[in-house]
Amino acid sequence: MSRSLNVLIFAFVAFLLYDKVAKSQQTYERYSPQVDYSPQQREECQSGELNANQRDCTTYFECVNGRFELRLCPYGHNFDPTTRFCRSDYQCSTIPPLYQSSNHEQLSSDTNECKYGDRRADNSDCTKYFSCAGEAKRFVRRFCPQGEHFDERLNRCVSGICQNGLIFGENDEDTPCQESSGRSGYRIDANNCRKFYQCAQGKWVHKDCPSNLVWNPTSLVCDWPQDGYQC
Repeated sequence: MSRSLNVLIFAFVAFLLYDKVAKSQQTYERYSPQVDYSPQQREECQSGELNANQRDCTTYFECVNGRFELRLCPYGHNFDPTTRFCRSDYQCSTIPPLYQSSNHEQLSSDTNECKYGDRRADNSDCTKYFSCAGEAKRFVRRFCPQGEHFDERLNRCVSGICQNGLIFGENDEDTPCQESSGRSGYRIDANNCRKFYQCAQGKWVHKDCPSNLVWNPTSLVCDWPQDGYQC
């Protein structure tokens, strides 16, 4: 009798432990660590529901399949919790705290912290940039609006199309660079296709292609111009 009772007690305890683990797993799946989730959000949500992110108004939460996921507003827009839309004329009512940055993609290894609103150029593509945002406390990649590129000097997206993601703007010769045999180590000369810029010893050096050749930003070499090509 005593043995049967022990078996029943053991089975009951095992059931309680299993139920607790199952509920913990459901909670983990709902509040995924990959999602910049505010602890003030409700446990359940309806698909399409939008909520403000109290720590970063350039982002908001959208309910997808029963859980909130972080979304980014378009460039220059902030999420208005009243209208529940991203708006260019809405200003954040609070100043978010300083955020720490986990090194992200092209960001240098010594860039280990960032402040809300900080921006960094994406050296691999001038139509993109990095912005310090979110409870994840890191730089995230963003896109400039169509027909614009990120001006590192002005620290914002400006009108103009960059070729193959790489351009060299006015006064950019003084900006520091890092030598690379890849695309980040070169820039086109938007005013002269027979010239280009190469990073050497941390500075941009203006170079000329040999006679009759033009700079090919795809292969990163001076090349013969294609038929019908006009410089």
